[in-house]
Amino acid sequence: MALLLHFPSIDPIKPVVLENKAAGLCYSLPCHTSNNILDFLRNVTASMNEQLKYTDAIISSLLLRYAMGFVPVKFIDNYLGFDAQTFLLTNIPGGSRIEMFDGCILEKVVPVAPNVKGIGISFGIISYDNKLQIGVTVDKAITTNQEEVQKIANDFFRNIRLLDVASKNSC
Repeated sequence: MALLLHFPSIDPIKPVVLENKAAGLCYSLPCHTSNNILDFLRNVTASMNEQLKYTDAIISSLLLRYAMGFVPVKFIDNYLGFDAQTFLLTNIPGGSRIEMFDGCILEKVVPVAPNVKGIGISFGIISYDNKLQIGVTVDKAITTNQEEVQKIANDFFRNIRLLDVASKNSC
């Protein structure tokens, strides 16, 4: 779960400045066991609300932004380190512009999710002009097969359609 502390100012002429000002908390959420995705999301919401009683994203954010500046780099790497970064190409007007360490400039890319140690599967979703773009990150320990990763992305869209149908039926 990520907390975005500062919403970027939107100016369609200028590139979007992406700053790493997010704090992360781990949650143990129930697995998808129901055929009805609406029931599943209700279970996830209930579980999340229960766990939020014991964790506080704001405190985690303050620790990350201020106290972690005094923690040795080795500890930070063990807690927050990642091995690779996944990017999503985008056609959003004024898309982001990222300068890498060696001076290479990437344009029209959005960092989706770092491959954090112990990660399983993560999604990056961008919605713009009635279009939906999705980036899927799958740990190599789970699969290295491109077809399986594509199936995960396809199942995501299938579940969105099921959610849409289920929500229309319950109204």
